[in-house]
Amino acid sequence: MGDTRYVCKLSPELQKLAKEHLNEDEERRANDIAALREWVKKQPHLICKNDDEFFLAFLRGSKFSLEKAKTKIDMHLTIKGALPEFFTGWDPANNEIQSILDKGLNLYLPGYDHKGRKIILVRPGAYDPSEFDPILVQKVGFMTNVAMMKDDEQAMISGIVIIFDATGMGISHISAMPMSTTKKMNRYWQDGQPFMPKQFHQVNFPPIALSFFNTVSQFMKEKIRQRIVFHQDLESLHKEVPKYMLPKELGGDGPTIQQLTKEAKEKVLESRDFLIQEEKYKSIESKRPGKPKTSEDLFGIVGVDGSFRRLNID
Repeated sequence: MGDTRYVCKLSPELQKLAKEHLNEDEERRANDIAALREWVKKQPHLICKNDDEFFLAFLRGSKFSLEKAKTKIDMHLTIKGALPEFFTGWDPANNEIQSILDKGLNLYLPGYDHKGRKIILVRPGAYDPSEFDPILVQKVGFMTNVAMMKDDEQAMISGIVIIFDATGMGISHISAMPMSTTKKMNRYWQDGQPFMPKQFHQVNFPPIALSFFNTVSQFMKEKIRQRIVFHQDLESLHKEVPKYMLPKELGGDGPTIQQLTKEAKEKVLESRDFLIQEEKYKSIESKRPGKPKTSEDLFGIVGVDGSFRRLNID
């Protein structure tokens, strides 16, 4: 990707928020971006984007700490390089990928909440695991998130909130997911992105899904666990997420799941060239100065195998 320069188009309100909460300073922004760009050039193992927006996302996610941003960028590219099953084959023209997009598993709700945050609806039970490989499903989820977030500066500054709607999730979904794969996914969500979601809302969780979550939560940082809210009913969810944003299927006044699915698919298809380019950005561990990072270093998966077949659902 070319060496493109950032032009600030933020509203005065967002500029103020970025300064107060993310330590973003208009006068030093360009210098910090340039410092990261020069640092990347000296890392022989990193195949990295060169545009200002990429570096700015990691600076914001690190509250403009250059050292933290360097660590995040390295980890982002290292995880991508270590997980080709998730981060290669990103052509949305692929028929199977399009079929998964039609399921509406990762949807972005219209507008922003009362704190200016973007709301993402994740529906892990909305596909048949006998029809689609769960790893491919997760890959399409990553593709969707990249396509939807790439131009949304407000979400990067104000944050995102994720709703997990476990409707339809059963033992077939859980038993199809290897434990090692779940650990890899968790590592990427926690350490491989510029920033973490502000909150997670869990709704419509059957006992088996709740048991699965309790197992998966062992792999999460305490900081993440503290951001999770379980809702016993939709009324509880409506107290946290504005009804005007929620789809009708969740008791809201917003578009239907079908409409949101169509919009998400269109956005991913429009982003085809961008997504295909994303595949090449990663680390080459054989070129890393010092000791290459292994799967054990990144995911701690040595000796971990199998799937979530034995869960206590009492």
